[in-house]
Amino acid sequence: MNKQRVPYRFHGVDLWRCITCGRWYSDVHYYKNKRYKNGLQSQCKMCHSNTVYVSSDWDNRQRLNREWMARTGYNRSRRGTIETICRYKTNNAVASGKLLKPKVCSQCGSRDRTIQAHHLDYSDPFDIVWLCTVCHGKEHRKRRPTGTDPRSPRYPDGDQ
Repeated sequence: MNKQRVPYRFHGVDLWRCITCGRWYSDVHYYKNKRYKNGLQSQCKMCHSNTVYVSSDWDNRQRLNREWMARTGYNRSRRGTIETICRYKTNNAVASGKLLKPKVCSQCGSRDRTIQAHHLDYSDPFDIVWLCTVCHGKEHRKRRPTGTDPRSPRYPDGDQ
């Protein structure tokens, strides 16, 4: 059974009943929603904001996120690696202004792509080549050992 909300007409103005508080309001007191036939939310704006406030329990959300991260081992494998520490040092230097990030790729000269830091040696976090996303990907694919490209066939020789 599909219930359709029916407005109450008062002095030529359509009034809609809020499903939460039960009060009657004109359409300006409801958020728009294209999914409903009348194009309005079923809760008035005040009830909607109260519902959002009550349901946004930040402590619980943070606790659930920590539990999920512990359960899945999310980001544990890369934490503390030399690459991660080098990236943190570079990002902090750029944020503090000690290291200037150019707006141009050092290989192709592109200005319309995001510029990323490429480390030639992770032991020196400030020995950086600034590359666009395309050139950075090409550089990493050049340095990858042969046969380890995830897009290549799994068994190139036919041996299984």
